[in-house]
Amino acid sequence: YDGLILNLPGRYNLSNAAAAFASAHYLGIEPGLIIKGIKAFLGTKRRFELIADVNHVRLYDDYAHHPLELRAVLAAAKDWLPGRRLIAVFQSHTYSRTKALLPQFVTSLLAADAVIINDIFASARETETLGVSGQILAQLIRVKRGQVYFAPGKAATLARLKQLVKAGDVILTLGAGNNWLWHKDIIKLLRQL
Repeated sequence: YDGLILNLPGRYNLSNAAAAFASAHYLGIEPGLIIKGIKAFLGTKRRFELIADVNHVRLYDDYAHHPLELRAVLAAAKDWLPGRRLIAVFQSHTYSRTKALLPQFVTSLLAADAVIINDIFASARETETLGVSGQILAQLIRVKRGQVYFAPGKAATLARLKQLVKAGDVILTLGAGNNWLWHKDIIKLLRQL
């Protein structure tokens, strides 16, 4: 339809908008109203959510915690923000998922220009690390991409970002862990650039 504008990046959002349009149209809603609704939709919390734009650096957050989700959101970021360096800050969730999908995590994160890997965010049901860690994930990615860093927690992540970030960059916090709670501190760091 002419005039249909999607305010979100990614083929997955385009598919979602098409499905929403088709469903609403099937229910008899006027196409003009559907288009107006789609234009007004700006997304949901923790899904390619713009957190801040400070000193020409954008900070986004996404709940992506599965390799396919990571691949989709990083591709969307590259398409949406062409020519900008993408710094992914990823915190894997659960040792069992990380171990089971380790090769896929490595491959999916290669789309970022620089990668910061945090400690794995354990679930309440897991007490065993299963021989996997954020440091191991970082080492495996580093074999294929140069700018990969292990930063276990908030302090190490902030220190690494301070070294890495330049005007024009995009930082994307990713995962179902708690690294999204560090946004205030990341914004404070960006204000010092």
